[in-house]
Amino acid sequence: MACRPDDFRRQAASLGIRLAGLLAIAEARVCLERLATTPQGTYAVHAVEALGNFADPRSLQALLALIPTMPPRPFEEGTDKIDEDGPGPDFDPEDEGVPKPDPWEDGDEVPPTPPPEDAIDNGRDEADDDVGEDDDANDGPTPPGDVVENDDAPYDPTDDLFARTADGGLTEAAVLALGKLGESAAVTRLSALTREGDNLGLHSSVVVSLGLIASPPAKRELRAISEGHPNALVRTLARQTLQRLNG
Repeated sequence: MACRPDDFRRQAASLGIRLAGLLAIAEARVCLERLATTPQGTYAVHAVEALGNFADPRSLQALLALIPTMPPRPFEEGTDKIDEDGPGPDFDPEDEGVPKPDPWEDGDEVPPTPPPEDAIDNGRDEADDDVGEDDDANDGPTPPGDVVENDDAPYDPTDDLFARTADGGLTEAAVLALGKLGESAAVTRLSALTREGDNLGLHSSVVVSLGLIASPPAKRELRAISEGHPNALVRTLARQTLQRLNG
């Protein structure tokens, strides 16, 4: 394993950033805020975690600025409150009045008729001789719903769950750091985050953060999440956090 001086410098820098937060070195706060808010900064997450350990209310606005505004969550409160993709509770698969989708109804082709067994046996040798030729020429129509790989299609990050939610952990670190600050001024933005996006892990971090703040406004939001969030695990976490705070 090759050891380069840069590797030690990075590790030393990360350790220094963490220690600055743990030791609450007053002169380091402004520097930590700059590191945290530097776009694509190498040490941004470490700096945010250090600000959380620093727990200085003056860092509130810098941490709030790190939480992006996301689209409304795709799963809204409703009558079914499903936690995973699937039919609603009123769906009855045995109901003959419910139309069944026909995978071939959108095309002009009809499903091919299977050949007789003897034709399959007689054609095996000929099929072996054709190996290596263009197999795509004999492919039938693709039924609707089948996934078709298209390497030429442009990459769309909005279709990629990881691209939508993975920011190196910076948003989650900011959420938890706001909880360590204990400032009620962060409650409104934190609670709004549970109604944005589809990152349930981030929603759970908001619940933890609200539990750290533990103020009356934070408790009210925890109760609202425990009753209204469409995911059962997030609701349970909010309810348990609220019970712990209320003793």
